[in-house]
Amino acid sequence: MKKKLCVIGLAEVVCDAMGARLRSLIGEYAEILCWCLETSADAPPHDYDLYLATYPGTYEYARQVLPAGTTILLAGRFVNPSNFDQLLELPKGTLVLAVDNSRERAKYLMREIASFGINHLNIIPYYPGCPKPANMDQAVAISAGRKKSVPDSMGFIDLGVREITITTYAEILRAFSISGDVLNSIAHTYMDSVFEMARRNNKLSTRRNTIINNIDEIILGIDEQGVIIFKNHGAEGLIASVDKIGELRFEDVFTELERPFSYYYDNSNEEIVTKINQQYYVLQIRPVAEPIGGNIGAIIIVKPVNRVQELENKVRRKLKGTGLTAKYSFTNILGKSPAILQAIEIARKFAGTSLTVLLESESGTGKELFAQSIHQASACANGPFVAFNFSALPESLAESELFGYEEGAFTGARRGGKPGLFEQAHNGTIFLDELGNASLGVQARLLRVLEEREVRRIGGERVLPISVRVIAATNESLGDMIRAKQFRKDLFYRICTCPLYIPPLRERKGDVLLLARHFAETHHSYHLKFDKELEDFCNAYDWPGNVRELQNMVTYLCTVVPPGRTCAIADLPRYFQSASDARITTGKPHAPLAALREELMKNGTLDVCKEILALYSAKIRGQNLGREPVFSLLKKNDDGITYPALRRHLGVLKRHGMLRAGSTKQGTEITPLGREFLGYVNDVKM
Repeated sequence: MKKKLCVIGLAEVVCDAMGARLRSLIGEYAEILCWCLETSADAPPHDYDLYLATYPGTYEYARQVLPAGTTILLAGRFVNPSNFDQLLELPKGTLVLAVDNSRERAKYLMREIASFGINHLNIIPYYPGCPKPANMDQAVAISAGRKKSVPDSMGFIDLGVREITITTYAEILRAFSISGDVLNSIAHTYMDSVFEMARRNNKLSTRRNTIINNIDEIILGIDEQGVIIFKNHGAEGLIASVDKIGELRFEDVFTELERPFSYYYDNSNEEIVTKINQQYYVLQIRPVAEPIGGNIGAIIIVKPVNRVQELENKVRRKLKGTGLTAKYSFTNILGKSPAILQAIEIARKFAGTSLTVLLESESGTGKELFAQSIHQASACANGPFVAFNFSALPESLAESELFGYEEGAFTGARRGGKPGLFEQAHNGTIFLDELGNASLGVQARLLRVLEEREVRRIGGERVLPISVRVIAATNESLGDMIRAKQFRKDLFYRICTCPLYIPPLRERKGDVLLLARHFAETHHSYHLKFDKELEDFCNAYDWPGNVRELQNMVTYLCTVVPPGRTCAIADLPRYFQSASDARITTGKPHAPLAALREELMKNGTLDVCKEILALYSAKIRGQNLGREPVFSLLKKNDDGITYPALRRHLGVLKRHGMLRAGSTKQGTEITPLGREFLGYVNDVKM
């Protein structure tokens, strides 16, 4: 009969990992149960032969709740070094936060890492309630299986849940009278993981060498004394006269150069033109630093001058044909409703001026379509049309893209610098989409450009005058953002010279079926037909995704409905059908809402689900309301709520189509069905 082992841990992820590991190694000899202090409401069972506590806190807890005389072991654990690859790749001096649930455990993690000789990083402890470092935005977080304690905005390296030591395994086997051969097998398993790390590193090294040897340019590796220690296959013709790498110095190959290698190494930002074997070459010297040990020499990239000239000519031809142009005009904006016709009329009047235009509308209404149309009808129609979306890039990249940068402005800056989008839009139009997502720092620079009509690159001193028509767009309420100190008031009045409201699809009465036919024709489905019930639904539906959502629906129907058959509501994707089933036609709810309320009442979850829906209903647009904030808000009214229970409630609401998971930026959102159900349960007398 198998012995019985109970693992007592604090965190669920630790219990699961340790249980899986124990079952794989000694599951043949012992029945293993994992009991988690965070998620279990009752005390651990009292009928197990042996109890294994994951850390001192759970060990003391087990001693208090288990009967006297119970055999309890405190597990010895260690961080597996086979997971250290990413740590070794971090640059020297990188700020690293050792994350755990207490100061003592965080410092213990630091000592474990240091014991393996990793000392090139600036590692500090990070735990709940500790002071945040000043340069936290530049830090990388590491943890042994506790990702939920890591700030969402940080880079994260998971070292994996700590392994159980061989000594602990020996104690378990001895307590269960299991043969020592099993311990040898466990030891071999640990050795295999170490050998796997070595095999992985060797594979990566082989792969790197293969890639380098397939590069067309000549690449040489040189140590700090100027000795060539590596060459790729492209260098064979250049130094074929020497058999052994390590016997040739920098001066032996580049004989035309008058200065020693140390001079060019110290001035590595300069490209060098020299002559070798009657041919001219361009040399680029790149110092190389290892994470541990500092500078170890340099990489020299050698290119024939004629190859550089060919590439330059190719790039110029490519850039000349680059289409920074608008594709759409007012004729591409379809619709006959008064709302859209009025928007088009106002946009045409704005196009006849050089004033800044602000497009205000929901997502999916065609803001860029209007922006391109205004550009095409303006005096700068022959100039470039440059579009930029603020939600696509972080602040640092947004600045360099918009305003450009000079050579050496920051690490990784392109040699020769780079013109920004404002420069590229000179004598044309720049379209600034999702303006509400611009940081306050970028807003300040943007205001300067709009006021002065001149731009200065990052790291530069020259001020370049520009002639640019600006069209901005937002789906946020900039007024609300100004009140929340998230948007500059002076910038708002600068861009709001000509505000244009683009109506959402629900306000464009009569346009839905017209647009549906157009989208069907683009898929060559000229005979796509809707039955009367589906037409009525399309005209009554509020289309939260606007024209983009309608286009997706038509694309779906063109794909799944056989040619010639009339489309019905049953053919729609599931979330459309849920909205159709839940519609209120006579002031009384259809059965699905009542049945759904009854189901939640039987499960005892109606009140909590109603609270959750109310939170998401009140969410400000663009706000990311994740599980942690929802849990904190619910906890204020209900101390009994647990995190696993919240996950179950969210799952129920998503399964019934009342919540939907959006993009990473948008987070979870309430659906039209969810709003309708919330209104219904609030109206029903309990």
